[in-house]
Amino acid sequence: MGLKMGQARAKRISPSAVICFGTPFPEMRGDIVPVRYDIFRKEVR
Repeated sequence: MGLKMGQARAKRISPSAVICFGTPFPEMRGDIVPVRYDIFRKEVR
């Protein structure tokens, strides 16, 4: 999904916050909640 499509979708659903796995892009607007995804990954051995 492109950034423009994501922005359009966010306008339609108007979320109170957006969860971003990893580092948010500078273009991202609103209440962004960054989450470290590496703590949720399972290591394959």
